[in-house]
Amino acid sequence: MKLIAVAVVALALAAYFASTMITAENTEVNGTFPKSFFFNGTTLSNTGVPGDATYRFDGYNNIYSYSLTYRNTAFPRNVTETYAYDFNRNITYMHSTGNDKCVAQRMQYTLPMNLIDFMDSVWYYSARIVDDRYVAGHHYQTIRTNYTAANVVYLTSDNDYLYRVNGTIAGQFSNVNVTRPFTPLTFSREQHVPRACGN
Repeated sequence: MKLIAVAVVALALAAYFASTMITAENTEVNGTFPKSFFFNGTTLSNTGVPGDATYRFDGYNNIYSYSLTYRNTAFPRNVTETYAYDFNRNITYMHSTGNDKCVAQRMQYTLPMNLIDFMDSVWYYSARIVDDRYVAGHHYQTIRTNYTAANVVYLTSDNDYLYRVNGTIAGQFSNVNVTRPFTPLTFSREQHVPRACGN
């Protein structure tokens, strides 16, 4: 669970700071995250079913959560899976609208500090610009961040607009086409943890 939580945080780090443009490859990327924010995108399930994704990062409640809504599944037609990592309670939650069941599990490890402070730290020490070029009037830039040697996330932007986040997270390849970049927003705990999981 620790690797998954850290991987997701690394993914968010990369996405948020892809718009921090510096014009040299392998240059450090500095900045800080808003205290609470989200971003949206599209992705595919591991079986190729298209889906919409929402990633929420909440430094006030110290919770990271994401929801994946897969369209045109066999039954029911649309299924939303929500995963929440509550670092204050040290519990992870997984909920599916397919059966409205929730699985809660205690984390073996938690973050050593607030979620957003942790993200700022990982970003500061590991984010690097690895591609920075101008082609046909477009400024393309890719930022790489990693939390282990095997888990590397890439954030790619076009003219300072983040459009893709991809890489290996918790040992699995992930690709998200960003449809709405980082947007500051304050969440209630209930917006992270579905009602079926209890609050």
